[in-house]
Amino acid sequence: KLLNEQGYYVVGGINGDYYNTWDFQPLGIVVSGGELITTDSGFQGVGFYEDGSAIIGKPAVVMKASFSGETYQLDAMNKARLTGYTLYSSDYAAMTRNSEPGWDIVLSLPEDTVITTSCEVEFTVEEIIESEGAVSIPDSKYILSLPESADEWRRGGVERLSVGDTVKLTVTCAEGWEDVQWAVGTLYRLIEDGEICSGFEAGAASRTAVGVREDGSVIFYTVDGRQPGLSVGASMQQVAERMQELGCVDAVLMDGGGSTTLNLVRPGESAISQINSPSDGKQRSVTNYIMLVSTELPDGEAARLVLYPYSARLLPGAQLTPEVKATDSVGFAVRAPENVRLSSELGSFESGVFTAEKAGNGVITASASGLESGEMELLVVETPDSITVSEQESGRERTELTMLVGESIDLTASAVYQHLPLTVRDECFTWEVEGEIGEIDEQGLFTAAETPGEGKIIVTAGETVAEVTVKISYPAGVYSDVAEGTWYYDAVKAMGEQGYMTGVTETEFAPDSNMTRAMFVTLLWRIEGSPAPETESGFADVEAGQWYSDAVAWAAENSLVNGYDAQTFGISDSISREQMAALLMRYAAWKGEDVASEQSLDVFADRDSISDYAVDAVRWAVERGLIKGMSDTEFAPKGTASRAQVAVLLDRFLAG
Repeated sequence: KLLNEQGYYVVGGINGDYYNTWDFQPLGIVVSGGELITTDSGFQGVGFYEDGSAIIGKPAVVMKASFSGETYQLDAMNKARLTGYTLYSSDYAAMTRNSEPGWDIVLSLPEDTVITTSCEVEFTVEEIIESEGAVSIPDSKYILSLPESADEWRRGGVERLSVGDTVKLTVTCAEGWEDVQWAVGTLYRLIEDGEICSGFEAGAASRTAVGVREDGSVIFYTVDGRQPGLSVGASMQQVAERMQELGCVDAVLMDGGGSTTLNLVRPGESAISQINSPSDGKQRSVTNYIMLVSTELPDGEAARLVLYPYSARLLPGAQLTPEVKATDSVGFAVRAPENVRLSSELGSFESGVFTAEKAGNGVITASASGLESGEMELLVVETPDSITVSEQESGRERTELTMLVGESIDLTASAVYQHLPLTVRDECFTWEVEGEIGEIDEQGLFTAAETPGEGKIIVTAGETVAEVTVKISYPAGVYSDVAEGTWYYDAVKAMGEQGYMTGVTETEFAPDSNMTRAMFVTLLWRIEGSPAPETESGFADVEAGQWYSDAVAWAAENSLVNGYDAQTFGISDSISREQMAALLMRYAAWKGEDVASEQSLDVFADRDSISDYAVDAVRWAVERGLIKGMSDTEFAPKGTASRAQVAVLLDRFLAG
């Protein structure tokens, strides 16, 4: 805004020097419009001449003041006062900011006289103040300040000075800095005469750098940092190496961290844009900037075409739609013409959409009669460094899939080359399945087979391959040998969905197979939440570490099972119908249920064959409707129970 008010059109800019955070005073040199604002304090600097060419190095500005018959070298101009003479102007601040007593000599210069990096000027003494600390700096005046603690020789200069006397100031600098019109300082030299410097500090951070190439062109460079997921930053050594890669023979490091800023009016646009992502989350106020400006006015006539983005990296088959903009002869945005032609040797266009067709380096060219053409750099990569497969909807990366039979999932793929993402679409990849697991189309839509299985989805681009392992299964409780509509289908499905009762394989339930005693006890244990037993079961035929060991031990320590005797549980024996009733009743009682029953068993002709220990359990189970007879007149207490029967029994029990 300030520069616009001065008649400059700002094209771009970066942050400048390091500074004191408490008062924003720059550490190094500042030259503005040819006028020396502050000296360099021995630090590096980057300066610009009237024609825009640059110089990098130490300005080595030396200021000497001659008065009272002596010549004194000043400590600095517009820096904090030390032990000798310091010169201040109103560019420094409203006050000198000195905190100790001393002398402040108010000086004036002839009108239109300025101090430069190489000059001789004569001040007139207007006032000599014996100050106790800071004093005001009058507009258009200067103050030559000396602390009371200065040596006798320097104090003598003030003591012999009178109002009206002349103070002659001589300013010299290093060769090449005499005609610098604009300059800012910096602390660190990265490259000198083509060679990378040494002694850099370690650590990565946001960085800003300025470099000069052999041909005199200047590079402004920034790298973001301190932002997880975006950038970790770069070390000083890395920035130096990068500037050398870019052809710089001289380079310096500007302020970094939260100060790193790069702003630019892109060709064909009117507003300035922040190009980098500041580590503070927003642009930070800093002591000074290097601005690129123009004093030309727009002429409103299209002269040059510009393509966006500036560059693109694609896989063959990928598409993009370049945006065409235009500028006038001095860079101001104007309306792009309608008759722009787009072309590229690496692909074809249809309705303004580019499709990459072959690998290589190339360009997209925008041309129109009478205008300077615009170009977008292209890199079409046959084989990326890596491929990532993700869910289309959620974006979640997938290296394995577990799906139900008949399910579908829409997958998408992305690719990276030299750590940067490539523009792709799903058709850029070859999608294949390995194994009898289903089908996948060219957009990555995968449909699982109607039968369980295991295999892979293989995604290929060039020589690079990504694999997703796939496991297809029935829904919990659904098996190939349990047909929908059978008397036990709903119970098997419910028990499977709750994780209590699983198949003998992933696809088979074996509904007609007998249920063993170990299996049944394990089912009750799972229903209870698979609690850890405090001791082992004590049965000789129950080995530790088996799938049923904890279940039997839990049931034994809670008196749900007694075994055939103290040593034998009978893990592999098929459980009888009366044993099943007894175990389930004990579990119900242990859970607090009232299991007393007066249910008559007279309907069953074989009631006298029910073991004494199981009579009450059978009464309870029949009354609860958990176990029915094998026929209207037969209970079959010694008969075995199938897995389907057990599923139905437990489903009824859990339903209450």
